[in-house]
Amino acid sequence: MRNILGVLEFVKKEDPFGVTLDDPLYFMTWEEALSTGLLREEYVQKVKKGEEKWEYFPYTPENVIERMKEYMEFAWNKANDCRGLSAWRSLQHYRNWFYMFGDEDMDMLVEEMKNYEYYGKPWLAIICEILNIDWGKLDDGYWGNSEDTLERVSKEWKWKIVNEYGKRIPFIQIKRKIKELMKNEK
Repeated sequence: MRNILGVLEFVKKEDPFGVTLDDPLYFMTWEEALSTGLLREEYVQKVKKGEEKWEYFPYTPENVIERMKEYMEFAWNKANDCRGLSAWRSLQHYRNWFYMFGDEDMDMLVEEMKNYEYYGKPWLAIICEILNIDWGKLDDGYWGNSEDTLERVSKEWKWKIVNEYGKRIPFIQIKRKIKELMKNEK
């Protein structure tokens, strides 16, 4: 796993709007998060007064994978609803999470995910395959690069696109590594 503060620097660089800064903050202790200077002063004061509670999730591969799984349905909803910026942000979350592992193969995925088409559906499908999530249940079946070009597409066509994307990355190696990390969850 990469140093969480290094991940924070990656997120700052890759997300100019800062909307995914919560990805590394989610895994920081209160002291770490406070030291970043990113928490709103109003929120800091509420935590100090006990009006709010800082929720900390240990920075482990298992917790990162769990976070990825929890977010998947939301990400597909944004893609299915043709929410361009929101769908892009969903992919940015996954780029951040894969970057956390500090793995060369996963870094290739992080880099390739910059190529955004079909509201991110090909990458979401690949991530689902990696995480053993049935993406067929999440996909509404309409693919296009704008609402005007959406059309219902066959399962075969979708798999063709997903396979083309999958060839850009070391898919089998990434899936194997994540499977190993998921075994350690138990």
